[in-house]
Amino acid sequence: MQVRQKTFQKTLQALPNKPGVYQFIDKNSRVLYVGKAKDLKKRVSSYFQKHEALSKDKLALLLKINAVSHIITDTETEALLLESTLIKKYKPRYNVILRDDKYYQYIKITKEPWPRVLVVREAEPHDGFYFGPYTSGKAVKDMLFMLKRMYPYLTKAKPQSRPCLQYFLKRCTEPCIHTIERSAKNEEMRVRYLEIIKKIIQLLRGEYKSLTAELQKQMREASKNQRYEAAARHRDELAAIQNITRKQKVVFTKNEHQDIISLYLNTAVSAVNLFKIREGKLVYKESFALDHPKTARAEDIIAGFISQYYACASDIPRELILPVSLPKDFSGIQKLLPSVQKITVPQRGKKKRLVEMGEKNAEDFLNANSVEDRTPLGSLQKILAIKYPLKRIECYDISNLQGTNAVGAMAVFINGEPDKSEYRKFKIKYVKGQNDFAMLAEIVLRRFQHKEWPRPNLIVIDGGKGQLHTVSLALRRMCEEQKKGEGRHTGLPLNQIPIIALAKREEEIFTLNRKGAFHGTPIRLPHSSPALQLLQRLRDSAHRFALAYHRQKRSHTNYT
Repeated sequence: MQVRQKTFQKTLQALPNKPGVYQFIDKNSRVLYVGKAKDLKKRVSSYFQKHEALSKDKLALLLKINAVSHIITDTETEALLLESTLIKKYKPRYNVILRDDKYYQYIKITKEPWPRVLVVREAEPHDGFYFGPYTSGKAVKDMLFMLKRMYPYLTKAKPQSRPCLQYFLKRCTEPCIHTIERSAKNEEMRVRYLEIIKKIIQLLRGEYKSLTAELQKQMREASKNQRYEAAARHRDELAAIQNITRKQKVVFTKNEHQDIISLYLNTAVSAVNLFKIREGKLVYKESFALDHPKTARAEDIIAGFISQYYACASDIPRELILPVSLPKDFSGIQKLLPSVQKITVPQRGKKKRLVEMGEKNAEDFLNANSVEDRTPLGSLQKILAIKYPLKRIECYDISNLQGTNAVGAMAVFINGEPDKSEYRKFKIKYVKGQNDFAMLAEIVLRRFQHKEWPRPNLIVIDGGKGQLHTVSLALRRMCEEQKKGEGRHTGLPLNQIPIIALAKREEEIFTLNRKGAFHGTPIRLPHSSPALQLLQRLRDSAHRFALAYHRQKRSHTNYT
């Protein structure tokens, strides 16, 4: 490690003693790890000095670092938020990653003069009030349906000149018709509408007692002043809230406001269970999967979950109940979660039993609910009956005009996302004339002549049976010729890499068995299938890359 310290000595000396985010980058310009720091210089330098205190995965990380970059922030809180954003963007191999964040849903209340209630896929800090994430779309739909019936809210962005159908169904107050400046009642309507939004926020936070007390007061006042319609409306609201709370389990007799986080630790994919206790009642339960290095410690996984889950959340508890203590270097938690007054790691009693109950829920979620199948990658892996994770998928396509200016392209998805630094383009050298099958075989064979390139877990061919047969036959012959040197390659042996073809017209997936023969019936997936959509994104990316290269070659030919 002293050698590594000397290598980065100038970089470490140049780091500022300021809060920020640092990134460790490998020789292929991939981000390996993203971290936050109160003092960038001290934190990054500690990796190269205190190596005996590092875990096995951090030691392995050090050997792969080729460069260190950093971003200075004004505060620790900004560093925490930026770290969460960069982890979601790059999905670094050595970070704890909250899985499926793109497929979670949030209920968002915008920060506008007339706030809207929306469902969004991504949360941006300081852009509104966010509740979630929710892994169940049905839970979000049911919640919004209940809110609409109780408190009609605005969803449109632009003012309307007349009420819409939702207004006449009494599911929307349509304040947008009152936002026009010439309306004399504009401000009066806005005040009433903001009261509606306040009640929606209270409901989403589980603050039922305070909302109930307020409604009872308003109902008595309306009745006293002989405003019986208003009193009846408040009565109906109270009945609806009581119906909700009647279904919730009482956990504590006191007015507790807690989040109970439990962990079921597994090799590379663990599960976290979250119980939300509001006013002593269990109002929400959810489980999440997290990717992490195999040797990651429980405290690091919990810290990673907290920093990513609460980065944009508006519903922050007063107490966090955890299965393990947070790591010492996890600074800034109180600044990220200012309303958290207490962090507890219970050793006995009711809180300990709730943590253990949450762990059982997390285990069931991981084992019984097929976590792998919830993602496009996991779904594709199951559909193709592949036993190992599809970390690297390569897709090949060719582009030419009646055999002229023929080129090929390779698109690469890492962990389900495009990695354009790994894309490659090929000029067709050996095939003459219009022979798409042979061109595809040529670029695939030339790709696998590069022994230093990491091998894929799945090969996708843009085409049908003919293209798949030609490419698979060429690869089998190549494998037979190079059997003696197979040990020099990293990744799967060439003859064990599964190959499929995706045909454009019907979006059929053609597959091969172990002996290289076609399976009888192609796989047809619904257009809504995440697995099919992933393959389509990969195929379209390869097609665009090949077409762009072909146009470049053709324009150069015409110019010369």
